[in-house]
Amino acid sequence: MANKKSTDISKIKLDQSTPSNSKTQMKGKTVRKTVMKDNSTKDKHIVWKSKFKIGIDKIDEQHKQWFKYAEAVHELSVKEKTDKELLRKIVNEFIGYSRVHFSTEENYFKTWNYPHAEEHIREHIKLISNVLQLSDQLDVEPEKILDSLAIFLKEWLETHIKIHDFKYRNYFKENG
Repeated sequence: MANKKSTDISKIKLDQSTPSNSKTQMKGKTVRKTVMKDNSTKDKHIVWKSKFKIGIDKIDEQHKQWFKYAEAVHELSVKEKTDKELLRKIVNEFIGYSRVHFSTEENYFKTWNYPHAEEHIREHIKLISNVLQLSDQLDVEPEKILDSLAIFLKEWLETHIKIHDFKYRNYFKENG
């Protein structure tokens, strides 16, 4: 994806008391954003940064690809109209790619006899399950689901890598 100058939409005030999707005119574009109960917007944008490096080239490259999928979902979430077919394609590719990535990690777990493998694998299963649940609701409320998915992927990637993946990274370093 090309780097785009991001616009800080958190300063735009909307009078909403519950989470909702809102469309706002900015620089001639209609942009959808998620408005939370406290009128703040939830940032869905995520980009790969070196702080996410595990130190295993194959896994770092796979993580970078994951971020590209999350960014593609984000890009769709800020468009005026939701392209459900493109979103389905991205979600299906993300799930397929996730399975490949999880298999890679799980092979490392076996090789290194990683003691927290079962816990980590449960996190993998939860990700696939949550993405599938959101995807199943796409026909009913596409914009709401798209926003939820963008936020979920951003938060999951950041949290999973920084907590769970760093845990095995540290174990591999200590036992390598």
